[in-house]
Amino acid sequence: MTQTSQQPDPLESRVTNLESNMSDLRATAEALLQTAQLHQQNFETFSVELRTLRQRQLESDQRFEITLSELRQLKIDSDARFNGLQTEIQRILDRLLNQQSGD
Repeated sequence: MTQTSQQPDPLESRVTNLESNMSDLRATAEALLQTAQLHQQNFETFSVELRTLRQRQLESDQRFEITLSELRQLKIDSDARFNGLQTEIQRILDRLLNQQSGD
């Protein structure tokens, strides 16, 4: 009887150990939940930023395409003016050369 009163009850010891383990598990689960919530918030923030960047990229691509189209049109117009000037210069030269050879 003396031995049993000095040693802790094995069942009581196991219950205490189980309660301690449950408390540790609860704390771990709460920490994991907080970590998951933080990661979810970060992911949502990242997703919003990524959508914004994609939208800006699309707008930039559209502006680039418009600018490229305008540059192409300017080149066409410039080439047409150059060809017109070249034709006019050639006519003037022909006229001058014909006048000189006729003199």
